[in-house]
Amino acid sequence: MSDGIPATATLTGTAVGEQAVRNARPQFLSEADVVRFVAAQQADAWLARDLERLSGAITDELDAV
Repeated sequence: MSDGIPATATLTGTAVGEQAVRNARPQFLSEADVVRFVAAQQADAWLARDLERLSGAITDELDAV
């Protein structure tokens, strides 16, 4: 089973089959994939402005870490 991680299916403790489990996702992302993912997930431009405006009002209320 060199194509994946061997897995044994059991039924009441008795082995009934084997299958090589493969990871369908690539282990590493290319830089282009990361840029494409981040660009698609960017937050609303107004959110950054609102968070910046609100952050001055709440930072004094936060406990020290």
